[in-house]
Amino acid sequence: MSSNVSLKYEAAEELSENDLDKINQMIVFTWDYHSWVPKKNVKPMAEFFLGEVIINSSRIFVVRNEDEIVGVIAASIIDNIRQKATAKIRKYTALKALISDKRDEVFACYLDTLILNETLLLRSGKNFNASLNLFIIDEQYQGMGIGNKLYSMFTDYLIEMKVKEFFLYTDDSSNFQFYERKGLNRIEEEKFLWRDSNQGSEIYYLYEGKVK
Repeated sequence: MSSNVSLKYEAAEELSENDLDKINQMIVFTWDYHSWVPKKNVKPMAEFFLGEVIINSSRIFVVRNEDEIVGVIAASIIDNIRQKATAKIRKYTALKALISDKRDEVFACYLDTLILNETLLLRSGKNFNASLNLFIIDEQYQGMGIGNKLYSMFTDYLIEMKVKEFFLYTDDSSNFQFYERKGLNRIEEEKFLWRDSNQGSEIYYLYEGKVK
């Protein structure tokens, strides 16, 4: 990808259907859904994940090449974080129960990872006021400094909102080293074993970041 492309960074007030479709494509590609999610469930699982991100985010920053989104970072400003973590665990557990008669093992495991994330947060004993919910860049545009620029927009937003600490979930299959280079600290982790899929096992992490 040429470094001469014209990129536009902005806070997305409303994402179009085309925007959502492109972000879903990036999610599927980045986390290689086709290698471990049944074909019929690839798009629904990506839609579920993205829907959770958008519902839970207070600000979404994007970068576009012309009209096409090529990178996204999503942030939340949160009150009563521990209560909401508990509510999410109950929500995902209830959803597992609702699908139990026609249980899709991969989706059920995915719900277990969401429960694990919230459990890590509760276990940390921390009361954060912000989170980083999604950070993704089209593979063709990586290595151009886009990640650093989007991350700066995220931290500038937290400064604007007078938030000094935030958290994020990630795992050992993601580029968690980026966050460590940014000075974030890993404060909780736990190994998760996927059942009946090609995922094997992963280690899920909770990171804490401070805004300077």
